[in-house]
Amino acid sequence: MFQSILFYALFLVCVPGEKFDPKKVDYCKKKCPFETPIMSSGCNCELRGTRSETDLDKYMEFRKVVIDEHNYLRNFYASGKETKGSSKAVADMLVMNYDVELEYLARCYGRSTFDGYHDDCRMLHDDRLTAQNLGGLRFKNNSLSLIKIHVEDWYSEVKDMEPDMYEKFRLRNDKIMTGHFAAMCWGSANTVGCARIYTSDTIKDKFTKPTMVQALICNYSAKGVKGIVEGADERMFIQGPPCSKCPPAFSKCNSKYTSLCGELEPIPTDEPYDFDNPNGKPRDKPRGKPSNSSKICGKSTILILASVLSMFF
Repeated sequence: MFQSILFYALFLVCVPGEKFDPKKVDYCKKKCPFETPIMSSGCNCELRGTRSETDLDKYMEFRKVVIDEHNYLRNFYASGKETKGSSKAVADMLVMNYDVELEYLARCYGRSTFDGYHDDCRMLHDDRLTAQNLGGLRFKNNSLSLIKIHVEDWYSEVKDMEPDMYEKFRLRNDKIMTGHFAAMCWGSANTVGCARIYTSDTIKDKFTKPTMVQALICNYSAKGVKGIVEGADERMFIQGPPCSKCPPAFSKCNSKYTSLCGELEPIPTDEPYDFDNPNGKPRDKPRGKPSNSSKICGKSTILILASVLSMFF
């Protein structure tokens, strides 16, 4: 009997949560509430023109670089160590986790109608809207180190922030850019998902910005917390001692990024959705050792197992 109970307990503990499945979401019915409603970019994922995706064979390394660089810079800023742009320490900035749905929307747009500029509607399955950053190169280079360069370039816009913009965010003008910094360092932006796209002939594909031969597309959202990311006239975050005013659901300071609020979750091991073969065999496994797909089956297993077993003894 004990063996049966033990198996049942382990089954309860270690069955992973439901993974994101785009086939269960009708993105064509998700429309942003503009004067003329526009469908979410998840509605159109067909590969077009000379566009192609990169990094699909090393998606775990790709995701890790994205998360590490974002959290490093967010933690640096929240700590109060930044001296540019009238910066001060932040009391409620959340740690950022990787989100596969945000990655999916970035891939959809990049594959289909990406023209060097932002897409018009990025609506998630639960109707949340997202912010977006773009970084580009005039040539193809698949080095993962370039992701760090793009993110650092977005962050460098901090130098042009003005004191009032933290309390009531606004864009300055087309020549002085601050929107990339705002999106990646918005206090409640706790999820990110990215894609990298290569277009061999941007002229043929009628790009608005033909220099974006290779592009990094990153989407951001606030999950489990009120507000939207990079909202006009919205407060970016609360200035004050780091991690002193965390939202209720993210009340603990992160153990790794100590100036940020909330838990750093394992990077999702979900394979990139195969648009060309949605019902076929999975892709080859990624190089390197992947993270656990379920945080429940980590260090807390013994505690949960003990709680389950105590009900029977």
